[in-house]
Amino acid sequence: MLQTYNTLAYFGALAVLLTLLGGAIPLLRRWKEDHLHTFVSFSAGVLIATAFLHLMPNAISRGNPLWVGFCILVSFLFLFILEKFVMLHPCEETHCDYHTMGIAAFAGMVTHTFFDGFALGSALMVPGLGGRPGLGTVVFFAIMAHKIPSSFALASILRKAKWRRRKILLFILVFGSIIPVGALVSVTLLQSIGDQSVGIALALSLGTFLYISTSDFLPEVHRAHERRFKNLAAFLGGILLLALLAFLLPEH
Repeated sequence: MLQTYNTLAYFGALAVLLTLLGGAIPLLRRWKEDHLHTFVSFSAGVLIATAFLHLMPNAISRGNPLWVGFCILVSFLFLFILEKFVMLHPCEETHCDYHTMGIAAFAGMVTHTFFDGFALGSALMVPGLGGRPGLGTVVFFAIMAHKIPSSFALASILRKAKWRRRKILLFILVFGSIIPVGALVSVTLLQSIGDQSVGIALALSLGTFLYISTSDFLPEVHRAHERRFKNLAAFLGGILLLALLAFLLPEH
């Protein structure tokens, strides 16, 4: 388990650094909005492929398929209800009217990010075969693929709201730090529980990946009419990349 915690510390620190980097980019210069849409489309493909080709096989192999499906449904619905009916969160599109960053918005963002960390922690419980990268590496890549554009967009929104740069960076730092916190909670809970519980944790993570990709990111693929085919190519590229990893470097 010491190796798992060491890996968690490594990925946690890297997650904070990359999230902070994503938030710092729009503070250094103005960027075209089209670039963000293309990256978000790529992220949608990465998340969906990670859910179906990496998390789902590992979850099913470690648990009852019916319970796996039930947990996927529960986590998907939980985030849907939380985001649409309970908490507000700032719009993640730089072209829309920005929202005030209040307590409810911050709580909603923290909840999303905590589930990302929980997904990373549960994936770290699945070791790689023959020295190959384990499921945790793939999930970490998927998390960063959507956290970097999210922090980019968030910093852009806060900049429009006339926040000071130092305050924005501090906010992004707290935002990114929730990832290792969620991962630590996940690993601590799962290390003393059976393999079947790891499967349930992976299924819960799978549901959150599906919700984030389909609700928040997938609409970006066709949002800009004149760039929809470029965004589609980025989306399919994300799927293809994770599909190649699944077949060439299987985790189980």
